Amino acid sequence: ATIESMDGDSGEVNQLAAEIANLKYEIEAKVAECGESIAEKNQLEIKLSETNAELATLREGNESLRLMQRDSDAQINELRATIESMDGDTSEVDKLVAEVANLKYELEAKVAERNDNINALQALQAKLDNAEECLNE
Repeated sequence: ATIESMDGDSGEVNQLAAEIANLKYEIEAKVAECGESIAEKNQLEIKLSETNAELATLREGNESLRLMQRDSDAQINELRATIESMDGDTSEVDKLVAEVANLKYELEAKVAERNDNINALQALQAKLDNAEECLNE
């Protein structure tokens, strides 16, 4: 029904006005909801960016520990070869055995630190996956 054909049917006009007001209210609610969703998405993107940065830092630290472990392994092997090549010089052998034990202790500490980093990386990867999942919803 158009307004011209109503010829003073104020009931229909009022009903249309009420429907228009209701539609306007629904549109405003949807706009507000979209604004909240966008704000939430932006927060998730910031968290994702921070998590990616933290993940990169941990990966660099992990690689550094791997290189240190390789160096320690090489030093231990070199010391073992030196010990095996010495015949009878017990004071030097004792000194090298102590050095090997010290390097082994340091290596074990670095391995534990590396394992902690791996666990932290895995936790961050899970957070990252979760954040990406949220962003995709």
